Amino acid sequence: MAISFAVSYSFCRDHSDWVLFNLASIFWRIRGFPREALECDRRAYLLAPEQYRDMALVNIANILHKQGYTKNATVLMKVAAENYPHAINHFALGNMYSVVEDYRRAIIHYSAALKREPNFVEALLRNGLLFLFQACSM
Repeated sequence: MAISFAVSYSFCRDHSDWVLFNLASIFWRIRGFPREALECDRRAYLLAPEQYRDMALVNIANILHKQGYTKNATVLMKVAAENYPHAINHFALGNMYSVVEDYRRAIIHYSAALKREPNFVEALLRNGLLFLFQACSM
């Protein structure tokens, strides 16, 4: 409850802080309220400086993915990966393509993550597993 109090107190002082909306989104996700989390992420996206907007997009995509809307989440992750080409964005997009069994695209994005961050162990493992899976299914 200390986190919720701190976020609530901060909101009383500043309704335009995108970081607070990101924190509130995490709080609502932990508590099991995805609708409230989405609203906080929507506000975070609108208030964030351009270079940080991918955080809100990734959060929204993760919420949609967890709620079973993986195809919709993939569209948002694609926007995040194209406009903000961080390794983690490509990794998350690769994960979503794996869920919808589009393994070719998943490999492309795991490889993109590795290109940006060569020591990204999870991306390396998943990329290797997909190569093995494709080789075994031929």
